[in-house]
Amino acid sequence: EKKTADVTYWRELTPIEQTIDLKGMVADYDGGKARMTAVVLSIRDDLIKQSVVEMRSLGGVEVHTLALTPPAKAYSRVRKEIDKLFNVGREQERTDLTRQKDAKTGSGFTIWEVKKKGDWDAFLARISDLVISRLISEISTRAINFFVSRGLLDRDDDEIISELRAALEDQSTKTFEDIANQATNSAIGSGRTAELEERSDDIEVYEYSAILDNGTCDVCDDADGKQSTDVSDLPDAPNPDCEGGSRCRCFVIGIGKEESA
Repeated sequence: EKKTADVTYWRELTPIEQTIDLKGMVADYDGGKARMTAVVLSIRDDLIKQSVVEMRSLGGVEVHTLALTPPAKAYSRVRKEIDKLFNVGREQERTDLTRQKDAKTGSGFTIWEVKKKGDWDAFLARISDLVISRLISEISTRAINFFVSRGLLDRDDDEIISELRAALEDQSTKTFEDIANQATNSAIGSGRTAELEERSDDIEVYEYSAILDNGTCDVCDDADGKQSTDVSDLPDAPNPDCEGGSRCRCFVIGIGKEESA
């Protein structure tokens, strides 16, 4: 175990990792998760209100047909945060390359003008869509199950409805935090990858790092430290096969040509 700048790592840092602002990266992930969680929980609360209203209009036999719709501006709110996090990832990669150059020569890596999202727009839209879809699915399932379980106890429908909101609001927020966490890590990771693609002419080799995952799973541990001249040869980061699911904070490092010489 290695502790540097108030951040504890599960192994010694590699020379290239020592040039990266890992403490700043952790702050980026944690801050992004906090902001995204706030958005997700706000939308969750809107969906809870909607589920109560819809349940009142359904007869007992129709409960399973509960259909919720995204609250007004829900998608735009999620997408706004996703775009911010994507740009955070791009800035991370630009900073990494700059610090590499500074460490070797004392002169910073050229900071080019930020490129447009381009082909990543569809991917970011997909992340946003999935966040909304998972929220609707989660609340719908919880509401239906609650109503049905109370109905089987021969409870009065109005009584069940009055308890529904309180029950949904009191349930654990862990699932919703996981949704926010996965969206955050995916958006930041895609931003880093986009920046690597833009600067491929200046990168000699790519390295997979699991240094930020203190509870590294076997899948990510196996990939940790692998290098390739083609970023597509490395696992995606965050790793879709990670046993920690939404908690994966693996990332890919672009090593500049001067630094790998």
